[in-house]
Amino acid sequence: MLRLRSPVILRLERGRLLAWPRQSGVRLRVLAGSAWVTQANDMEDHFLQPGQALTLRTGSRAVIGAEQDVSLSFESDRGSSLATRWRQWRANVRDRASRREARAVCCGGFSTP
Repeated sequence: MLRLRSPVILRLERGRLLAWPRQSGVRLRVLAGSAWVTQANDMEDHFLQPGQALTLRTGSRAVIGAEQDVSLSFESDRGSSLATRWRQWRANVRDRASRREARAVCCGGFSTP
């Protein structure tokens, strides 16, 4: 079983995106580089530099983009399990990939809307 301790550190290359699921209690901190964050139902994009942090809103999906190569720290808040959220996020990614594969096989390699 995968056991993660807070914080979890991820690196994104310039131009890459990371979709973060609807979870609560996660604080995103930029360790190096720069990133932008957009969240559902938030009219403002957040541009973060090293040392800056943002709490990802409860119940909203977030997209994190690397303005340049960036190191990100995901820290859990009190009483929440970052390992549980990480497993849920990974399962969601695998599920979406499986659906794309099934659609490609079903439709002869052509994607459907």
